[in-house]
Amino acid sequence: MKWTELEGEIMRGLTSARSAVAMALMLCTLVGSGETQQIAGVTAHGWPSGRTSSWQPYLAVDGSTNTHTWTTASGTWKTPNHLGLDFGRLVAVNRIRLWKDPLDGYHNRADPKNLVIQFTTESGPITARRWSNVRNLSNGFLGTELMRASAVNPNGTVDLDIHDSVTLNHGWASLVFDTVHASGVRISFSRTSTPFNHYKVHEFEAYRSPLAMISGSGAPRPGGTILLDLEATRDVGSAYQVGTSLGTGPIVIGNRVLNLGPDDLLFVSVLGYWPWVFSNYRGVIDNKGHAGAAIHIPNIAALMGQKIHTAFVTLSPTAPSGIKSISNTFSFPITK
Repeated sequence: MKWTELEGEIMRGLTSARSAVAMALMLCTLVGSGETQQIAGVTAHGWPSGRTSSWQPYLAVDGSTNTHTWTTASGTWKTPNHLGLDFGRLVAVNRIRLWKDPLDGYHNRADPKNLVIQFTTESGPITARRWSNVRNLSNGFLGTELMRASAVNPNGTVDLDIHDSVTLNHGWASLVFDTVHASGVRISFSRTSTPFNHYKVHEFEAYRSPLAMISGSGAPRPGGTILLDLEATRDVGSAYQVGTSLGTGPIVIGNRVLNLGPDDLLFVSVLGYWPWVFSNYRGVIDNKGHAGAAIHIPNIAALMGQKIHTAFVTLSPTAPSGIKSISNTFSFPITK
């Protein structure tokens, strides 16, 4: 760890800092354990060859893993086809979740599917909207619910999805991506080994991410300053707390995660022990949904190469665990 030249200052007051933050995190975990971020009130659709007979797409959102949809009409060969969720409004979303099996309806054969995960911001008929690939697609959620596939790619594609929640007991499959403000998400699927293009899904869920974003700009060098822009458009007037750490954790808060590590630097930044380094780390979101903070990097050459990570939360006494929103994590290395 390259913060050794500051170790003396870190250690002063660290015992009380650890105790306070550890207690806060414990309370967050206990109080937040029952919360959910699943997007409710969605409708499911299959197109362009959508199924209109039995096993229609609405069965993918009926809350039961004992029912399923084939998504497309019997005998469909066209590729790609789509299984989509319509939210009916703009929602901040960063995760989809599937309970499915790979059978294609052709002599009971499994057919690996190539997928494209996309989102739309438009309204109107879901079949007429324009769609874009999600970015930084990754497999699983908190190290679990991994999709069985040859590859899950950052460009929003999945190669050879063969996930089987039912027969092979693979369980749920989650795919996570950069937060988008979307009116819907869809899975475009293409057959690879059988004549027909069906996608057998028992449950298709989407999960919201908070409308809290952090970004930074400036000079990431010893003696330089990084200006942090905090955006929380639905949290106007709410108190916020910023934290900076050497790792990305995560810290689990119920069904949410704060991607910071519970290390010494986090304790010091949250407890305000170095206000000359971490400025405006506490405050109130203004009437435009913004706030500003800054990191004034100490002018110590030994810090070069150290990567640090920053995020913030907004606070409300009526929110689960007292935390209304959790931001993304802004990371940067300290350079020359």
